[in-house]
Amino acid sequence: MARDKKNFWFREADLPYWNKAGVRTELFVKKQIHEEQSRHQHIQVFDIALYGKSLVLDGILQTTEADEFAYHEMLVLMPLVLTVRPKKILIVGGGDGGAVRQAVRVRSLKKILMVELSERVVEICKKYLPKLSQGAFNDPKVELVIGDGMEWVKKFSQEFDVIVLDLTMPKMDGLAVLKNLRENPPTKKWQPVIIVSARGELDDMKAGFSLEADH
Repeated sequence: MARDKKNFWFREADLPYWNKAGVRTELFVKKQIHEEQSRHQHIQVFDIALYGKSLVLDGILQTTEADEFAYHEMLVLMPLVLTVRPKKILIVGGGDGGAVRQAVRVRSLKKILMVELSERVVEICKKYLPKLSQGAFNDPKVELVIGDGMEWVKKFSQEFDVIVLDLTMPKMDGLAVLKNLRENPPTKKWQPVIIVSARGELDDMKAGFSLEADH
């Protein structure tokens, strides 16, 4: 774990579609708060100028305290509002806790099940970015399962009113999980499936629409 890095420029890992466009992202980091290599990912927490505390996984910025609400509100509240009195929601991913926090706000929900690959991401975000979850993991409606989202989706037999994929990037895993949901639905009825991605290729969006995703 390294904590002594201060006042440096962080260059995000090269992303295939941005390379083709000739684009790079660099952010000024006031301080590196945490760094470790977990079993699944390289995890960093930065204090970034303008954005505050931020989570970086495998060199890719995931979320920041300053603007996470815009992403998580759209990701979670939009499908819940479009569903008449939803009772159960499944969140795949979302270890930072922002999606769970938004789900807890919906009074009609009785069950919030979240499947996250990395327990360390959850623990680190609770410790260093508590503003994202704001204690939502302690809500009695919330059940956290540590495991592979795709594998768990295959096993689910209970019904969900809404399924949300809060994953890193569609190219990496989001579309794969969505495809698995459509081929192995956990319920007999339709669930709104929402993918919100700040960055992605047009081909990814087309692939999502072909799988009947709501974007």
